[in-house]
This record gives sequence, C-alpha cells and structure tokens, in this order.
Amino acid sequence: MMLALSSCPATPDIVETGCSRSTNNWVGDGHSTLLFADMVSRFGGSVTSCDIDPAAIHRCARSLAECAAASPRVVLHCMDSVRFLQAYSAPIDLLYLDSLDFDGSNVTASMEHHLQEAKAALGKLTGDAVVVIDDCGLEGGGKGAMAVPFLVSQGFRVAFEGYQAVLTRAGGASGHC
Repeated sequence: MMLALSSCPATPDIVETGCSRSTNNWVGDGHSTLLFADMVSRFGGSVTSCDIDPAAIHRCARSLAECAAASPRVVLHCMDSVRFLQAYSAPIDLLYLDSLDFDGSNVTASMEHHLQEAKAALGKLTGDAVVVIDDCGLEGGGKGAMAVPFLVSQGFRVAFEGYQAVLTRAGGASGHC
C-alpha cells in the first residue's frame, strides 16, 4: 500500500470499492477506508468509498467517527460498486478495488466483478493514476485475475504483484515506479 500511496499526487482523490466492514479488525478485514481517511485529513485530497451492504457502511461511518477521521473529505455510498463507478464522474488518482469477496467455491464471480469495476473506472483514471487490487494472492490470481490483464492491455503496468497488485500507467506523466 505504501508503494501505491507514494506514487499518488500529494492530495489524491481516492476511490475505493468495499469499505472497511468491521471495527478493530486490522488483520482479517483491512481498514483501508480508515487509513485513506486519516491520510486525506492530514494532507488533503478526498476519499469516496462504496459498499453494497448498508450495515458495512454504518459500521465504517462509526469507525471513522471513533478514529476522528470522519470529515467532509470522506464520502460513503451504499450501492453496487460497478454501478457506482459507472456513474462516478470525477477524476480518480488512486483506485482501490476490494469489493465482492472471493469465494473459493465460485472463483470467477469475484474475478469478473473486479474486471467490470476496472472497465467502469477506466475513463475516470488520471494520467498518473494508481490502481490497487486486493486479494490477488488467492486461487487462480484472486480478485485481480481478469482485471490486471485488462488494465495492462489499457496501458498500465504492474508495479508490484503479491497479495495486492499495484498498477501504474506505463509512461505516466510523473514516471512513478
């Protein structure tokens, strides 16, 4: 994640699919929403996160308030992430894809969903955009198995590949990574 954040503009506009879903579970259920919120509250930028589960949105809002990271710079939306990204109209500096949970009994569902997210967001990604896809270190490439090759075909390059995949624009304006 540090590679992704260091590759972003100083005040990034961050869009995340799949918000932090539980309180005080820093190991099992990442808290990227909280980390992003803390960063933009200190340094500027914005965070827009969506999740299809109203209970997850409620828990995330409560966690943001408890961490004193709730601010007008953080906006939560309750809706399907693909529809959200299709309707989203602002430029995106950092796109963090971590929505539909990976199900080992149906591995393609999450792979296809994250591909659809990448396609929906593509036209909104800035010239220096960074895309991070979580849970790629799972069976068959996890959530990024289809999205990563698609993004590469659209001019991105893999800057890091492990449990998360970090992609940057090949030859982007800032020459990151």
